[in-house]
Amino acid sequence: MADAGYIATDKLVKQLARRLRGVFSSAEKKAIADLLDALAQQEKFTDEVLDALGWNETQKQIFREKIAKDVLYKQGVVKRVSAEIARSGTIAAEIIQGQMTGIYTLNFHYAAYSVQQQAGVNLIHDFAIYDRNQLAIFVRKTQTPFTKIAYKNMGKESVIVTRLQNSMMEGILLGESQEKLMERIKEITGQSYRQAMRVAQTERTRVQSEGRMLGIETANKIGVRTQKKWIAHFVNTRPEHEAVHWEIVDYDTPFSNGLMFPGDPDGEAEQVINCHCTMVSEVKSVSPAILESRQRQTRMAFEQYTKMVERGQAAGTAAAFGG
Repeated sequence: MADAGYIATDKLVKQLARRLRGVFSSAEKKAIADLLDALAQQEKFTDEVLDALGWNETQKQIFREKIAKDVLYKQGVVKRVSAEIARSGTIAAEIIQGQMTGIYTLNFHYAAYSVQQQAGVNLIHDFAIYDRNQLAIFVRKTQTPFTKIAYKNMGKESVIVTRLQNSMMEGILLGESQEKLMERIKEITGQSYRQAMRVAQTERTRVQSEGRMLGIETANKIGVRTQKKWIAHFVNTRPEHEAVHWEIVDYDTPFSNGLMFPGDPDGEAEQVINCHCTMVSEVKSVSPAILESRQRQTRMAFEQYTKMVERGQAAGTAAAFGG
């Protein structure tokens, strides 16, 4: 069963998916508009128009030369279409990176809350609190090599750009309808969107785990012995990840599949790409010093409260007697 932190993270990823769809949809509309402009230029002079004008061979030759120039023009349009698709990928990468800061924050705080609930003592003030700017820097520093490549490819993937150019030129030269040309563009932009979502899911798992990992490490540093448990969500789950479902290890020990946590940036690409697994904390014991400290703080707080009440009562009594 998914925990509250995982469910909240899912909501953030769904928001991200909607934003990405908007980015690629806008790129598609811009690309189609450019293509329709090019087709309109070509359609100004059809064979019927030339016959009706009674053009001679010389004039027709001039027309053929114009057609050749028009094809070159369309090649330029296709390049602009490719550039628009590439730009949408770059924007998507920025959107993904921005959303990861929120996911990291959410899961760090969820880990702190989970440890506190299991330990039975108030630990929130012992956890380091990071502002969004600090978290954004931390997330960028821990970006995986795979993710960097994926971000780059979303904006500059030569295979996708080449495929787009070849497909669109083929459609134009075959005289395909506007509907068929739009389908060609949708096929290419759809591939880019799916690529963006694979990056988003890969990043989501890594950042979610790193946020929780920091919470678990912090708990151990302050005297709450906390282990980590692997949870497989069985969404196209790899056999290596199914094998460690519910496995519990110490916070500084890798799981038996070799990863420190789901989405581990040091793991092989085939172990982390598009992974949906998560990790939860398991509190084993609380240091006696921690319990003693909490009891002492509670006593001090109660004593301070009592003194405040006594001072308030004394001041009220004095006021009543004109003191």
